[in-house]
Amino acid sequence: LLARFREEKMSLIDLAEQPVMSHLYTEVFFWDADMTRFDLIGDFARLHRDMRRLSEAIGAELPVEHQRPNPEPDYAQKVAALKANSRLMRRLERLLADDIDFYWTWAGR
Repeated sequence: LLARFREEKMSLIDLAEQPVMSHLYTEVFFWDADMTRFDLIGDFARLHRDMRRLSEAIGAELPVEHQRPNPEPDYAQKVAALKANSRLMRRLERLLADDIDFYWTWAGR
């Protein structure tokens, strides 16, 4: 998929429309998984909090490695511009609705 993405110069929407991407959580990573069996479901956006929760759960201090920033020039500005594009965001939300719901049900707790 990465090779095809690069070769075809896919847009973000083109990528989101690919079945494997539009249902990555629900039909690839966690297909048929009983999510209630997990003791902890973390969220990378809250990595420090969730690593602290995991450390407490297992009774051992787990270090959080230094995160490497994205090397793409002006990455933060590019992300902000994408997020500010309400039409794009609405389309992505429609395309990825099942995975977004799954995420907020489990990792958003």
